[in-house]
Amino acid sequence: MKRFINFIKDTIYDLNHIIFTLVIIAAVAFILQNRIRYMFSKDYSKIGGNEVKAVENVEREALYSSENIPDIDISVILPEGSSPEDVGRILYESKVIDDVEQFLNVINTYDLGNKIEYQTYQIKKGSTLEEVINQITNNALAEVKEN
Repeated sequence: MKRFINFIKDTIYDLNHIIFTLVIIAAVAFILQNRIRYMFSKDYSKIGGNEVKAVENVEREALYSSENIPDIDISVILPEGSSPEDVGRILYESKVIDDVEQFLNVINTYDLGNKIEYQTYQIKKGSTLEEVINQITNNALAEVKEN
């Protein structure tokens, strides 16, 4: 009988060691999983061309809702020799305009393709399509509409 009781006692001790070890392993796995998820959850923005934003602009955009964003200048580079389609794509990717087709329709309607000045622009966020076209064509749209 004493042998049976010692067997049960040894079995319980062994089970306690196994359970304790499994609890430690589960806790370490949980902590590692959360740390790894945190490390890979960071959003690293792309760097290059017109996709680069100043840190202060990103912080301002994060602080304000879309209704009350203060004036933010978006830097846009229009390379020499770009077609109006390229210019429209660059402006769209820089979030200056909402629709490339609408931009091209205005440019083609008023024959402003050859009036686009290729340089670096600081365009205010929220500018209308007409304001953007006037800025990149040195007010050619306004002059054409007046006549």
